[in-house]
Amino acid sequence: MAQVNVWAYKTPDFRGSPQAPMCSDGNAGTVRTGEIEWNLTMGFAHLEDLVQQMDTRYPSGGEDSVDTLGILCHGAPGRLAILERDDQTFNTSTLSTHAPRFQTLNEIIHRNRRARRTVIFLSCAFAEGRLGTEVLTNLSSWMDNTVLVGFTSILTTDAIELRHLSGDAVCLPPDVRETTETYDEEQDIRAQMSGNWTQEQARGFPFASPNSPHARRFLNGSEMRRARTGGERTGTRRSRR
Repeated sequence: MAQVNVWAYKTPDFRGSPQAPMCSDGNAGTVRTGEIEWNLTMGFAHLEDLVQQMDTRYPSGGEDSVDTLGILCHGAPGRLAILERDDQTFNTSTLSTHAPRFQTLNEIIHRNRRARRTVIFLSCAFAEGRLGTEVLTNLSSWMDNTVLVGFTSILTTDAIELRHLSGDAVCLPPDVRETTETYDEEQDIRAQMSGNWTQEQARGFPFASPNSPHARRFLNGSEMRRARTGGERTGTRRSRR
């Protein structure tokens, strides 16, 4: 049984610009970015579409098992622009409505092999502050045995070198970098520092990964923090709600 790492990005938010045009499903090949080797690229329209596509690709009894799922969508402290309506976000107020879909997604990635999984929210500042802590703590209680990774700073796709396919098709390879910039509440959630760096400058930034400087990790209703000894300690557990 093969373990795969899936790179999923929300369309049309990440297409039509020099940094992030749309990719066709399944055409990424294998691309290593930092510590993660991605095996599959897929676009999705919204959370429900992502769940449906993953359900189709990774059925029970299938040959592949998902180890890491990276989800690229716009974000803000405690908010994700991952829902069907552009004027709505996934946050603490909408969590009880949409968390069951994440729970189903979690069941899908745990099919065929019951081991700890990782979901990386490649979204600007989603894990920042009290709002980020609250939503990720609560969401992780819905996604048993899966490490949820969020970031406290602005991320960028400016380092990406586009992959040209047959015809006019262009692929968005998985390469998201972490900046030191903080979220600007005066800007729209979809307009945070976009295009502020050259490709060369962006490639000097660290990869957005579970071990990057501004990453926070949550597991089973608690935040995981790296102790000075290099081990892991777990904070207070939150019950599902």
